[in-house]
Amino acid sequence: MRSNSGNAEAIKRAVMSGFGVSCLSWHVVGDDIARGTLVALREGLPPLVRPLHLVLHKDKYLTRGLRAFTDYLHQNAPKPMT
Repeated sequence: MRSNSGNAEAIKRAVMSGFGVSCLSWHVVGDDIARGTLVALREGLPPLVRPLHLVLHKDKYLTRGLRAFTDYLHQNAPKPMT
């Protein structure tokens, strides 16, 4: 059976109930993995990369916090695969 849902909590509950496996953010499942109620499958899987685009208005004033955030994104962005 194949299912498609956009609600991470609903997907997590389905997996915890034995309905299969899923690919979810560590933000969503980290506590459950630490408690042992979910298990991370890491063998034989390709690295997962999610595209992220930063869009700012050309006249936007960059506050110190926004500048720190954009600098962080630029420094930690994954390198393009060739």
